[in-house]
Amino acid sequence: MPSVREPHEYEPFVSPLFLPVRQWRFSCSFQRPQRLPVRDGATPGTLLTGCFRGLLLALECEESPLRGCTDLDRLRASVNGDTETANCTHGDFTCAKPDTCVCGALHRVRCTWQLGRVLPPVVRLSAPGLWEPETIREWELVVTVLGRRPGRYAQEVLDLVRTMGRVGLQICGQVIPFEVNSLDPVEAGCIGSRLEPVQTDDSCNLEPGTLALPDEPRRLLLAFSTPLLLKPRTEIDPRTGAVHRLFEREGELDLTRLLGNLAFDLCALDLEDRGATAPPTAVRRAMCEAARAFTDEAARDITVLSTHLSVVDLGIRESRSGNGSFGMQGLVGYLVMKCPPAMVPWVRVMSHWRAGQLGSKGFGEVQIWG
Repeated sequence: MPSVREPHEYEPFVSPLFLPVRQWRFSCSFQRPQRLPVRDGATPGTLLTGCFRGLLLALECEESPLRGCTDLDRLRASVNGDTETANCTHGDFTCAKPDTCVCGALHRVRCTWQLGRVLPPVVRLSAPGLWEPETIREWELVVTVLGRRPGRYAQEVLDLVRTMGRVGLQICGQVIPFEVNSLDPVEAGCIGSRLEPVQTDDSCNLEPGTLALPDEPRRLLLAFSTPLLLKPRTEIDPRTGAVHRLFEREGELDLTRLLGNLAFDLCALDLEDRGATAPPTAVRRAMCEAARAFTDEAARDITVLSTHLSVVDLGIRESRSGNGSFGMQGLVGYLVMKCPPAMVPWVRVMSHWRAGQLGSKGFGEVQIWG
């Protein structure tokens, strides 16, 4: 089976695929069955992400008056925005001590080459079971940490997840705690490959390695377990004048654009994560564009063999920036593709990364087999 080694010089077509990943799986349970909201802007993804980020800023920010706090009521008030935490939480988050503060590594990373650009989160909490319409009591929580520096704070991440369970989620106006129990050993590897169980839970500073490639096109099954949000491109039927949303139509999922955007963002995050060993800031945008162009072109050789996709509408979400609101329409279901060998690692990235828009809110969870 052919393989690719991590290059010594940065290559945007290959190097981002070696971003280190570490993943934990937990068995969680509510005391009583619950049904989480999935409409009008509130979703299981926003509840989990909001609780984790609130606790991260309250307990780990070096400026926070709640640092090290064990009073659950005060922590709940902080997570829900009812009390002050730290100066850095006013407006857009900016870490005052990025070299030493845990928040500087685990909160969303800012791009050094584009003012105001925030990169996808390095800590991802996934619980597709909570998106089901039925009530649920027991569920699985998957926690993924992306990157070299964030991986050094693995213990802090695990402590925050267990604290989340004691603090609880704000569900329909009520605080609902949940039990958090370890389920599986930690898995580690790089973002372009399947993760493997590891014996130790030390730093995520993985040595440069190899990435296995299939020796012929691979048949892959992609299942979207939470809605895949896409920009609703439209076209007009010349016969009837009807307007069709392209992502509502069988076989119209634009994989080239989906994978191109993923490659751009992954390259941007990987460059920031490499710190002093990364290429100069002046050339980083060009490298991200090169990663996008490569995947755009290579994805044209992907053949979609079959699809079973349906549209979901999750209502309207208000923008936190105060710039109005936006609709949340997307796809659930699965597709089967025939993928050329060079694109298999890029497609596998989606299983650790998420796809489409609002991945930070839990949308675009992808499970991949093959």
